[in-house]
Amino acid sequence: MTSASSHSLKEQDFHIPIAFAFDKNYLIAASACIYSLLESIAKANKKIRYTLYALVVGLDEEDKAKLHQITEPFKEFAALEVKDIEPFLDTIPNPFDEDFTKRFSKMVLVKYFLADLFPKYSKMVWSDVDVIFCNEFSADFLNIKEDDENYFYGVYDKIYPYEGFFYCNLTCQRKNQFCKKILEIILAQKIDKEPQLTEFCRSKIAPLKIEYCIFPHYYSLSEEHLRGVVNAIYHNTIKQALREPIVIQYDSHPYFQIKPWTYPFGLKADLWLNALAKTPFMSDWSYLITGDGEIGGEKWHYYHSIIAYHYYFPLWKTEEQIAHDAFKTFLNHYSLHIHEIPKNARRRLFKYCILIPLKSLISKTLKILGLHGIVKKILLKLLKKS
Repeated sequence: MTSASSHSLKEQDFHIPIAFAFDKNYLIAASACIYSLLESIAKANKKIRYTLYALVVGLDEEDKAKLHQITEPFKEFAALEVKDIEPFLDTIPNPFDEDFTKRFSKMVLVKYFLADLFPKYSKMVWSDVDVIFCNEFSADFLNIKEDDENYFYGVYDKIYPYEGFFYCNLTCQRKNQFCKKILEIILAQKIDKEPQLTEFCRSKIAPLKIEYCIFPHYYSLSEEHLRGVVNAIYHNTIKQALREPIVIQYDSHPYFQIKPWTYPFGLKADLWLNALAKTPFMSDWSYLITGDGEIGGEKWHYYHSIIAYHYYFPLWKTEEQIAHDAFKTFLNHYSLHIHEIPKNARRRLFKYCILIPLKSLISKTLKILGLHGIVKKILLKLLKKS
């Protein structure tokens, strides 16, 4: 793709609209997502204008005010518009089955109707909010031609495109009455999951580079394993993409990845926490994850069970790894904070947490090996001599 600077217009003449859709359940995630986007744009230091559209359901005035607080420091190049999308969603029947609706919601349909919702735009960016932006992307977006025949541009897995991030060619969609066709499919009850919609238009979804959809668990895989996971078109670029991702997508997986707002110790969760910490929603999340201030309450136990399962006792770790990691974690914290503890407390900590357990371990090991009696005799002889 050519860079934005190769266009005949100047940078300040360009405008990029970006849409997100979320409800109260994803408000905190959305705040970190939006901040990371604005921060990455600011670091690029380009003179391009952005309008962010938060298409929301169930947010109160305080929630909306906090979202506007996030964009305030970036008002020189970005504006935020918060729009209630519930009346529009009410006009569309829910085509999804119960399992899909529980995990996601009908709001995932919004991206297929942007051409109708935003008639003044020829193209638009769509993003889910369970992501973090790491780099600015204007050059790729501005390179899309209005006479292009693709509806969307997205990252592909082995066969299908991921639905979390799209460049949307609204001109092409209008020309082919795309929104009308999607609505007809929904009304005919021909789908019960979103991937069936992307399958309908897959021939008109052009591939984006993999930098737009990097999953955290990619960083734990070998190069050989990575090539087996990603689409063949990305085999030569995946290593570079891991070094300079544009979008980190927090997918859900029962073994190696859950959302960072639920489990803040996972791979690349630090990027999400760093963004959230700069928003007005950090205190809301802190209160939520500590059990709404109720130690020992239902939410407190819920979050602690997640941490215990995924951090201390994950299924993919052997018993030896769990024992090793627990001891390593203790030693790390001990060495970091030992100087802050009073001297007498330090002695007791060393005695009861290290010395006594160490003696017990040595004693049991010697008994198992049948050497306990021999070592005891040797020690007694040495004591007599001394």
